[in-house]
Amino acid sequence: MIKRYSLMAVAGVLTGGLWVSVTSAETKVTQEIEVGLQDVNINNPEAKFEEYKDIPQGIVFPRYELDVESTNGEFSFNAKKVAQEDQSFTLSYDRYGKFNFTAGWDQTPHRWSNTSRTLYEETSPGVYELPDDLQNHFQLNPGTAPWWNSSTGMPAYLAGAHEQDLMVRRDKLSAGLGGALTESIGLNFNFSQEKKFGNQLTPLGLGRSYLTELARSVDETVFDSVVSLQYNRKATTIGLTYGLNLFENDKDVVTWDNSKRLTDRFVNGTRDTSPGTGSKQGRAAMQPDNLAHNARLNAGFDLSSHARLTADVRYTRMEQNEALLPYSINSSMTFTSNGVPNIKADDPSVLPSQDAETVMDLWVQDYHLNNRFDVFSFGVKARSEQLASKSKEITFAGHTVLDQEWNTTPEETSRFSYRKHGLTGYMDWVVLRPLIVGVDYTKDYANRTHREYSETSEASWVGRLNYTPVSWIQMRGRYNNAYRNAKEFEIHDYMSNAATFSENPGIRRFDIGERVRNAGDLKVDAWKGPVTVSLNGGLGHDKFKPGEENLSNSLVAISTSNQNKQYGLLENRVANAGVDIYCAFMGGFGLSTYYQYSQVRGVQRQNQNTGATVQQNTADDYTLKTNDRYDVVGVGLDTPPIYETTFHLGYDLSYSRGAMDYTELGSAVATKKSLPETVSSKQDYSIKGEYKATQRLSMSLGYLFELYNIKDFAQDNVPLAAGQAETQTNVMLGDSSMDYKAHVVTVLAKYKF
Repeated sequence: MIKRYSLMAVAGVLTGGLWVSVTSAETKVTQEIEVGLQDVNINNPEAKFEEYKDIPQGIVFPRYELDVESTNGEFSFNAKKVAQEDQSFTLSYDRYGKFNFTAGWDQTPHRWSNTSRTLYEETSPGVYELPDDLQNHFQLNPGTAPWWNSSTGMPAYLAGAHEQDLMVRRDKLSAGLGGALTESIGLNFNFSQEKKFGNQLTPLGLGRSYLTELARSVDETVFDSVVSLQYNRKATTIGLTYGLNLFENDKDVVTWDNSKRLTDRFVNGTRDTSPGTGSKQGRAAMQPDNLAHNARLNAGFDLSSHARLTADVRYTRMEQNEALLPYSINSSMTFTSNGVPNIKADDPSVLPSQDAETVMDLWVQDYHLNNRFDVFSFGVKARSEQLASKSKEITFAGHTVLDQEWNTTPEETSRFSYRKHGLTGYMDWVVLRPLIVGVDYTKDYANRTHREYSETSEASWVGRLNYTPVSWIQMRGRYNNAYRNAKEFEIHDYMSNAATFSENPGIRRFDIGERVRNAGDLKVDAWKGPVTVSLNGGLGHDKFKPGEENLSNSLVAISTSNQNKQYGLLENRVANAGVDIYCAFMGGFGLSTYYQYSQVRGVQRQNQNTGATVQQNTADDYTLKTNDRYDVVGVGLDTPPIYETTFHLGYDLSYSRGAMDYTELGSAVATKKSLPETVSSKQDYSIKGEYKATQRLSMSLGYLFELYNIKDFAQDNVPLAAGQAETQTNVMLGDSSMDYKAHVVTVLAKYKF
């Protein structure tokens, strides 16, 4: 349907453009169209080939452009990749500053797999079912039943799996309208609708079973509208903006069958530890419908010929009021609450509140005072952020554990809030005309509620350098040193009750944990005659520290199972370097080449908690070292016209590798083995020749050879069902990442009229 309408729209614009050229002598109309044929051959249906694009077989319509100029204004229409999954259209009209209109349609696909398989069928929106006899078989044969090779077991059902592509597409419609009300006042309105639909991988947990992978269907829409009023004079600017953002999720609840049970089961007062849980289904909430109001006031004033003050104040209100899901989907689960027996966990009426009733207010303020002189400038910036929750606080009488047991420990929703304040002073000094140096100093403070650190502060220094020794060389560099301090550690945020951890108290969140940062980068640009060279490089190091307070439970003596030790991310290093060269040789030849390298290394300390409760036992400690490297290389050669023919030769390589190594293993995890290295590379060899037949008509012939290789243990031969013991069985999306070779031949004709 979309493809048909797209072609009709192009045909209509073509007809309209030709009509204008005939009826108005003062109107200048230019059009350009490109059409052709494309042949695609690929040996394996690997989704990586078209991950973010569409490479169709047969007729292609890469481009159409229409430009109309008249005494009243300018009009343009552009269409790209018509009738493809990644097509786009833009339309604009400008009445020389007095009035303007823009509209656009853009599609962006994202493919993960063309070959995945699943046993689940979506029988209604958000509901995924398995064959009843499969569930019944595993319910009747629990524990160590030899289901793996049984003729009536899993192999009998694997043959009935169906293919399910993993792909989503974003379709965005946008429109804008604006103009000048007076010489100094302008009004603008913008609207967009972005729809995301398709199927994407979603891992979901069910009771004591391992994760189940669903090809979850997605149907989400975001509406965004903004109206703004601007006042602009030589020394004064004022802007007022209001925006409304709406998010709608047509599938905000997911329900899926348990592969191990056909009927619900519940034993009051006893946790069901049998594999497969006691529930025949699982249920989970996805992103809820929500809306946000955005208001903004910005202004700038010249205080003198050297000084200017700007202010930017933004307010956002976020609201969400989706219906709450019941305690459990298990229809057999009943419990006693406040002396009232036999309350059903799957009955939403027993909830203390039927709706979420969440409201968040965010204020962001930025102020900037700048002073500029001939060789010296300085200024100060102030920033404030305040997030306040006005959501309803709900106290639940208890909660279900794995859809198997009712826990009487009350659960309460808490209002999260924070305040951040920052002050920055800076100056720039022209030491010599070729040399400019600058320095920034920033001090930030933050206070949070319901986070493990309630207070953080950070001091940051930035040094800047801009050096132009000669007219054709420029050097720019920066160095940053920052120290973030964290205090007021809240141990209770790690505990489910006064004596039980919910997670290791030594874990530190890298977004607010204490940290020392050192980072710098340098860029050099040089251009002389036919040669242009650009060099860049940078290093960064973040080291995370424990903070002021002990990292153990203060209620228990420090021991081998209650260590005063930090967990989580301990260290992170980043390095990058690159070069970009272009040479324009005599005779019209052009050669371009580039190389970009980046590497990220991290160190994390973990604790496996092999016991029945969460603790920090020395025997369960291990350290994970990660190393990710990326290399991107490209070479291109362009020839001058030879008998009205030009050629372009190109080569591009993207290469990545990653490693995860376990070190410093405790005695309880001494057999843990490092994971195999992952490596992937994609190479593109291309050649394109273009022949200019006439002043209006040109023909081109292109060839692309793409070679992709991957070695990844996590995506190699993934089975449809994993595990060979009933207690380990989880239903996976059967899929594999594959090497591929692809050949693409394209013949195009381009005509200007």
